[in-house]
Amino acid sequence: MLQILQIVARRWLAAAVVTAALAACGGGGASSSTADSSPSVAPLTSPESSPPVTSQSPAPTPSIGQATLSWAAPDQNTDGSALTNLAGYRIYYGTSAAALNQVIDIASVGMTMYVVDNLTTGTYYFSIRAYNAAGVESELSNVVSSTIS
Repeated sequence: MLQILQIVARRWLAAAVVTAALAACGGGGASSSTADSSPSVAPLTSPESSPPVTSQSPAPTPSIGQATLSWAAPDQNTDGSALTNLAGYRIYYGTSAAALNQVIDIASVGMTMYVVDNLTTGTYYFSIRAYNAAGVESELSNVVSSTIS
């Protein structure tokens, strides 16, 4: 039976960095000694008359985490015979041990570790199955859980 050997939960805060740069459009206005009789048009708004820009804090972002799963590759079929046609693994996970409704297919027999990322705050449950070249899956491994906070 395939068993998950280790689960490591990691968390990081996805921080959105918002920067605002304000540039003054000062035109130092040149003065002229000659009077100009042409009509002048004032701009609708000018940088000096614009309302001040206020800085707002960005909305908090949810915690995002990851779980690192590792397992031992099986070497026997459930009947005890040698396993010769292992084709990959399927990780089943979800927010309930009774409803592992997310599936990750790993079509590589050499891979015995996988990082499930983009997990929001909460408790997640994981199990894994090996499958052979014909697509026949093993029984689910023991279910393990990880809490992302």
